Amino acid sequence: MVGRDTDCLDEAGIVRAAVESVAENTVDGVTAPLFFAILGGPVGALTYKAISTLDSTFGYKNERYIQFGWASARLDDCANFVPARLTAPLIVLAAAILRLNPANAWRIFLRDGRKHPSPNSGLPEATIAGALSVQLGGTMYRKGVPVEMPRLGDPVKGLNRVMIRQPTLLCSTRQPWRSSSFSPRVSSLSIFLREGVHDHGLLSANCHCRNTKWRG
Repeated sequence: MVGRDTDCLDEAGIVRAAVESVAENTVDGVTAPLFFAILGGPVGALTYKAISTLDSTFGYKNERYIQFGWASARLDDCANFVPARLTAPLIVLAAAILRLNPANAWRIFLRDGRKHPSPNSGLPEATIAGALSVQLGGTMYRKGVPVEMPRLGDPVKGLNRVMIRQPTLLCSTRQPWRSSSFSPRVSSLSIFLREGVHDHGLLSANCHCRNTKWRG
């Protein structure tokens, strides 16, 4: 759940972690693979997935990986740079379709998107926070130590379990493979990627819980 201790989470904390996970992994597991599939077909998509897996496996600031984990993390940051910036406006469009708050999503994206230590993760997280009119980030605990993350969005609404489904709807509404005019070579990958995002998200969550990522 985005690299935090889970034994002390209340309902709002679990929902916040879930929303943040969906936002971040939408780029890693959906937008970026499809972006590279457009550029390079199946080879492009699988090459990106290899880069992403390297980051999930080695991109940590700990004694074991500190000498070379930065390379995987920085490569992943570079690979996700464009997809993350494409994802945010697509989330705004999805918010309009779902009659949420697209204007606020765009406003929070511009205001808070660059507050996150990651150059990419904060963009979809801030946009979803604005669409849902909630606040993400804040205090979390990692191995019993409090960590203060940038606060994204305004706490207009409280976080509750009903909201766990909303970011999933936002991210599935904006999936490009729903268009019949989409490239056939990308469409052929859609089922693989759609199913793979769940596995990737679980893998990332398990890995994030072990150590501190290379960010900042």
